[in-house]
Amino acid sequence: MQADLKVKAPDLRTPWGSGRAANFTVRIVQPPGTNGAASAEFRLETARVRSTQFSASAENLLLTARLNRQSARTNDWDAAWEVTMRDGKSKWAEAALFRLSGQTTPLPLTQDELLTSLNLSTTGLKSEWAQLAEGRLTGKAIFATTRKQLLAADAETQVALLKTKWGGAKQARVSAKVSHVGTPVNRLVRQRRFPKLAHRFPTLQPRGASGPISRPGKWKPPWHWTG
Repeated sequence: MQADLKVKAPDLRTPWGSGRAANFTVRIVQPPGTNGAASAEFRLETARVRSTQFSASAENLLLTARLNRQSARTNDWDAAWEVTMRDGKSKWAEAALFRLSGQTTPLPLTQDELLTSLNLSTTGLKSEWAQLAEGRLTGKAIFATTRKQLLAADAETQVALLKTKWGGAKQARVSAKVSHVGTPVNRLVRQRRFPKLAHRFPTLQPRGASGPISRPGKWKPPWHWTG
């Protein structure tokens, strides 16, 4: 089974804002004989976005989302989404490019643990307090939904040509890693290695190779600056 929905609007107006040349697409696919496997995709693209409610605007906005289900099992799925804005402006800041993406998937052999990754990148960011040529924030976290606990997290921020009211730096890197004290992380999580954080700053070298999530009591110093 496959279902497709396409909507085009030359002039889009909603309670949250307006846009031009809007394209909205939804696709749902369920192949026959795949034991419950299915996928759904969502895409919205519009130009000259204006929002009076959020005091923001952008020359181009792209929203995408994807949900995959590999089988009929409860935890056999993954989801991803992405928001991209070009020439975005708000009352707090403006940026030539702003991209925020994320992905969530259940951990195998667990009942309620989700692995979520988040990536934020921007170029030409300017605000009242600072400006930078390029920046990136990357992070991953493991969350237990039933227990409502954050089991582990790993994050890193990198910036290039940073200028603030208090100083500046050609390049800077800040990383942090933490695990939930008193909560035994299962064997799979301890053995799982987060992928190395990708970036476009070849001169910024990580202090060490990416490794397993730190156990309680083996927390590493998070601050590492170069400039």
